[in-house]
Amino acid sequence: MALIKFGVEQGLFVTDVRISPQAKREYLQDYPKLALEFVDRDELVAEIVANPVLRALWFDGGKLGSVNGRLTFPVIVRRHAGDRPLLPLRHSSLRKRIYDLVGAEATLRRLKVEARESRSSRAPFEPYRPPRRSTMDEGFMSELVVTEIGFQGGVALHEIDALAEALAMAVAGAAAAEFDAVTVVVGAAYVTPLQGEHAGMRTTTNASRTAAVGIGTHVALEQDWFQPDGRGDWDATCDARVTESQWVRIYNRRIGVAAACEISTPPRPYDVHMRQLSRSIWEGSVFAILPKWDAWKETDVPVPDEYVEWRYEPGRMICGWLHPLARGGFVAVPTDPGDEGSLPGLDFDEESALTEMRSLRERIFRLGVEFVDADRARHMVALVAADPLLRDDAPTLFSTADVLAAFDGLASPIDPAARRGSLTMAWRCGEIDPGTVEATATSLAEGLSGTAEASQEDGFLVVELQIPTFPVGSSTSGWLEQVATQVDAA
Repeated sequence: MALIKFGVEQGLFVTDVRISPQAKREYLQDYPKLALEFVDRDELVAEIVANPVLRALWFDGGKLGSVNGRLTFPVIVRRHAGDRPLLPLRHSSLRKRIYDLVGAEATLRRLKVEARESRSSRAPFEPYRPPRRSTMDEGFMSELVVTEIGFQGGVALHEIDALAEALAMAVAGAAAAEFDAVTVVVGAAYVTPLQGEHAGMRTTTNASRTAAVGIGTHVALEQDWFQPDGRGDWDATCDARVTESQWVRIYNRRIGVAAACEISTPPRPYDVHMRQLSRSIWEGSVFAILPKWDAWKETDVPVPDEYVEWRYEPGRMICGWLHPLARGGFVAVPTDPGDEGSLPGLDFDEESALTEMRSLRERIFRLGVEFVDADRARHMVALVAADPLLRDDAPTLFSTADVLAAFDGLASPIDPAARRGSLTMAWRCGEIDPGTVEATATSLAEGLSGTAEASQEDGFLVVELQIPTFPVGSSTSGWLEQVATQVDAA
């Protein structure tokens, strides 16, 4: 009757008693156009017992009895000065501040709170960034020394994320008052029953890690501190394709400025692996110096995957036909010889790839061109464009698109000094004096602590400002407001 009343065609009927087979059959026969699934007593109990979090929260072994449990959050605190770990319970005044603030939050929620130091794996904090200089507390060992803050009492599953945010903000505010600038990362919480046969067993919740930044008296969630908010005059709306993501910018229509906000961080293990894979792919590719495409496009040689003009020999290009593993976007990376690959349907046949590259080399050879080995090709491309391969220890750059749309993928804690940006402005050549553009560029470079370059392109006077480091005491949105003020003044 409820489905009919509200015009809904499908639903789920849950009850803590048993639905008779006759009742189910009668419903299915009388209402053939309505889809209803049933979860009755036995299925309901089975679902809850099968869920380790629910079982740890509410059940004691085989009997349906309420248990006394604790919800615990592992916490790391990182000072911005020197990028050093901070263990707050070892500082008497900071310990008192944290107990007062966290205790107030617990009292508000009618919870008991306790704190202690412990060891933790990195898993609750992933994606996690170790400090630049390893210590015995963080970075040197496989485990981290963390501060565990536990809450005892009734915490519903949907309240865990809100409690984690409140905890991160409280600890960040307390630590910033003592040490000026910190980031606090609260890892995924775990539940521990305190009685019954499963007492002491840790069950990790599905909550993700939460981080907050505290600088002086200002405290904000990490995502609010580093992401441009896209409100007001700055517009982050974009319809770029994935392949155009590196060109994504936020735009201020009022002052006519496009801004890039990027984050440069130390490489993750995944980044190092992919760079090593890229080098092996590069070494398995074919490179040659050829006349420009128009001179030989009628041959049976396919269009090169990558090519760039070789300016030291006008009319000739460096062309590269990449190994098949570099094509098609998603790549299956086998973990062992018997593995099918990380993505179904993308099995990779090394023998076929070798045959394909051998045939391609023979066809290119018939053109009578000059082959270039992979190492020399890399240096030639670096001379006229940029090094196509990154060192294992080179920083990982997250573009504006990454910061806007994939912030959860950035390793935390993020160093405020890791941000960098650029600004682009353009005027039609007939509308403004070039000397005025130069003066504007100089004024903005001084006001925003960057470097400016003015050029003329396709009938426009263009000013490019590079900002190597954001002011660490400003949020990204705050910096954008400063940009608008400086541009207005200039």
